[in-house]
Amino acid sequence: MTIITPYETTAGPWLRGNLHTHTTCSDGVLSPEQAADLYAGAGYDFLAISDHERYTPPPADDRLVWIPASEVSGGPHILAVGSDRAWPTDLSRQETINAIAASGALAILNHPNWGTSWEHWPRALLGELKGYAGIEIYNTVIERLEGEALATDRWDWLLSLGRQVWGYANDDLHGPEDGPFSANVVQAEPDPASILANLAAGRCYASLGGLAIETIAVEPDGLTIVAPDADTIVFTGQWGRLLATAAGPRATYQFRGNEGYVRAACYASLRRAAYTQPTWIEPA
Repeated sequence: MTIITPYETTAGPWLRGNLHTHTTCSDGVLSPEQAADLYAGAGYDFLAISDHERYTPPPADDRLVWIPASEVSGGPHILAVGSDRAWPTDLSRQETINAIAASGALAILNHPNWGTSWEHWPRALLGELKGYAGIEIYNTVIERLEGEALATDRWDWLLSLGRQVWGYANDDLHGPEDGPFSANVVQAEPDPASILANLAAGRCYASLGGLAIETIAVEPDGLTIVAPDADTIVFTGQWGRLLATAAGPRATYQFRGNEGYVRAACYASLRRAAYTQPTWIEPA
């Protein structure tokens, strides 16, 4: 069988950051400086201010690596990560994704399960669109709004269709009640170009509540996960099929060759969790 994984090695620095933050420059209640204090004080390494329909320059604060971003409304919301400009709201979603990608930025589809019907991003539209880097598999602010903050159901559906889309976790911070809680933990050097390149390549995992994964080891015959504070580790395959569950902070899953893909989720108390990106398994 052939193994395709974004995790070439887990040696090297891992940086924690939030890509979805609103300030008083759009509909947030914290100034950019206050947002910087909040995340730097929580030990985050990088931050993106993603105000609606505008690029907000970051404050002069070198405690954080700043990632340029904005959020495009005018339909289901799209995060433009790595872009220091605003985007028109009158384009189709595919035109918006195309324009963001052509600029060298990442298009991430936000909070797919927001709303009473969990349909901020209709499933058919998610399947039709091309060229986006990934989706928010968790969005903290939806915990206090209608809908479901977790969207691994949408992720598994896309992955099972053969789509290479990454899963990201963001706070969507509008005020201090929204975080810091979610983070993208990326294997990168502490500069914007390295962080963006590795987010785009999937060399990252999604973390909730600060739960850390120490080891993601992909071998020819299996996947080993070490998360020191985890109580349970779960391995999931195509169409969301439960492959294995293990108690404790360490687990190894032996590939069988028919999984389609394998991703791991680690769980701990106080709603803490961490989700790896998928490793694809192609039969010989």
